[in-house]
Amino acid sequence: MYTLRVAIALGGLLGMSPADDAEKAEYKKTPGPHAVAEALFDWRDQARDRDVPVKVYYPQAGGGPFPVIVFSHGLGGSRETYSYLGRHWAGHGYVCVHVQHVGSDESVWKGQTRPMEAMKRALLDPRNTLNRPPDVRFVLDRLEKLQTEDGPLKGRLDLA
Repeated sequence: MYTLRVAIALGGLLGMSPADDAEKAEYKKTPGPHAVAEALFDWRDQARDRDVPVKVYYPQAGGGPFPVIVFSHGLGGSRETYSYLGRHWAGHGYVCVHVQHVGSDESVWKGQTRPMEAMKRALLDPRNTLNRPPDVRFVLDRLEKLQTEDGPLKGRLDLA
């Protein structure tokens, strides 16, 4: 059983002021106290016969355990999307896991002569929406394994 805490950025919908824009710009500039390490994983969900690539940003040093953020890209993104957020959060003591959702990722539009048409087709395919929650559930299960397996994240993840 997992407890998920979801944060949604609604800045544009809430009518952010110029002061808010300045604060957002400062947010990007301010490094955290931790050096950041990165790890790529190409996991295979055998039960669904599906690849689930991820990129993990984490504090390079310190015992933790560190709270975990699971980040899901938008249509046409990848595990590399929003890397500045992953590095920023890891620099401030979080483990940030960027999940790539095959079928609604960058492979949909890259190399296409009409990328917007390809994106529309991907958007209209219900499998792409339905695969996202199981992708995240699979990643959470894999994080439990990373927590116990030898490696740089062993014992360093706060999965509660």
